[in-house]
Amino acid sequence: MGKYSVPNYVTYILTEIEKAGHRAYLVGGCVRDMVMGRRPSDWDIATSALPDKTAKIFKKAIPTGVKYGTVTVFYGGGKAEVTTLRRENEYSDARRPDSVDFVSDIEEDLSRRDFTVNAMAMDILGNIIDPFGGREDIRQRVIRCVGDPKRRFSEDGLRMMRAVRFSAKLGFDIDHDTVSAILENAPLMEHISAERIRDELLKALISKQPEKAGLFIKYRLLERFLSKSGAMAAGTVLTAGGTGDFSGLRRIRSGYGERAAAFAGLLIKKGLIKDGQEFFMSLRFSKSEAKLWGNAAKIGAEDGKWDDVSIKNLLNKYGREAVLLSCHVNRVIYGKNPTRLVKRVLDSGQCWNAGMLDIGGADLEKMGFRGRQIGFCLEKLTAIVIQSPQMNEREILATMAMEIRDGIKTEV
Repeated sequence: MGKYSVPNYVTYILTEIEKAGHRAYLVGGCVRDMVMGRRPSDWDIATSALPDKTAKIFKKAIPTGVKYGTVTVFYGGGKAEVTTLRRENEYSDARRPDSVDFVSDIEEDLSRRDFTVNAMAMDILGNIIDPFGGREDIRQRVIRCVGDPKRRFSEDGLRMMRAVRFSAKLGFDIDHDTVSAILENAPLMEHISAERIRDELLKALISKQPEKAGLFIKYRLLERFLSKSGAMAAGTVLTAGGTGDFSGLRRIRSGYGERAAAFAGLLIKKGLIKDGQEFFMSLRFSKSEAKLWGNAAKIGAEDGKWDDVSIKNLLNKYGREAVLLSCHVNRVIYGKNPTRLVKRVLDSGQCWNAGMLDIGGADLEKMGFRGRQIGFCLEKLTAIVIQSPQMNEREILATMAMEIRDGIKTEV
């Protein structure tokens, strides 16, 4: 397709649609990426063919969005989403069009799209259709809405988060009028599901410019997930011209878990949220992710001591994974990375939890401990051994356990 490299299976799908008497175009992100010299990961095709006509052309074509005219076509080990050219009618829920009308004009289809850089098409000969100046905005490195930004955001509020996410992904600035429309329409985020918001946040955090996730706060797009006092302060967290203190997120080269925990740690440090685990749960992350990242955010935001005893107490309370993850949070917020110190403690083999004691529950049971007394005693012994590692010997622990047992009897 001209100077652009397109996989053979995609060219085949385009060619077969054209052979059947319909028009077919590559559209959206794949065109943007090719114009930018990037290799697209997904291929979207727009066609004048109605969905049932598209399905009849190919042996393996599955309707995946019948209401909106989308058929997923599989061929040669690859797949492409093929959608009938359309215009969208009213958005009564600020999320999805109530209905669509199929059309035959590619420019009319492009006019409904979110940003100019995503509103380009390419025909089978490699010619670019660019009615809204997407190529120029790529050259200027700017994210700009197609048409009236207020209308675009009133149609689908999630587009406000997508503007920030594309800014982070592509390294572009957001056009002034687009920013103004985001600020005006931010309350529409109340209508967007937490799951969709979560996904956009993660995509921004794993981008090349994760610090731009701070714009979600500056533009009040995450306000409903902040504490009451945090929501009031959200608009003043960042400087007017940039992403401020969130720049530390770049110190984490990769790993969405590390960046997510660090992001929450920054929110805690700035007083925007009180509890990281609660924040992640409200965004519909899994319980295990919310607990791990939330604990790491809490530890990292506190900037406590990182001596051996403190580290062992943290390991005992939160676990190995959370403490190691918190080192990334601490590095982002305070510029210090205590990972080496934590690993030294872990490699030392010194006791930091009850399972590492030289005495166990079965031993205590033989000594007359019952039920909750066993856990209580193990907890006490662990606390002692964390402070004094040399005490982790069976005979010493047994003697201390007897003293603890006698103390329990005295209390009773």
